[in-house]
Amino acid sequence: MGIFATMLKTKYASGLGSDAVTDLLTDGELRVIDMTAGAETSPGGQFNLPTIEPACRVRRAELDEKGLTLDDMIGSGIVVNGVDWVVSNVQLVPNPEGEAAGEVLLVLRKDYS
Repeated sequence: MGIFATMLKTKYASGLGSDAVTDLLTDGELRVIDMTAGAETSPGGQFNLPTIEPACRVRRAELDEKGLTLDDMIGSGIVVNGVDWVVSNVQLVPNPEGEAAGEVLLVLRKDYS
């Protein structure tokens, strides 16, 4: 594990991280950074205009450790700080050590079901 991955692991273990429950795991939780007040996302498309959407970040390494792929996450339910969300999209947030050592931004929408 490189220095940037170690720094991320420490950041998520601190008070900045929150435990989140996803419907993809039968046991255990994901440690996330709550950004549900709004994070800048890039939806892509013809104009690629950044927008502000509720989101949370998770370490890519943690998803890999738990056997979760980015495709698995899209459409999955997740509870962040007691609020039910659905993952509508994912965006990679690499660090200097690459995508696998970086974070994944989970773009969220309210789960009204």
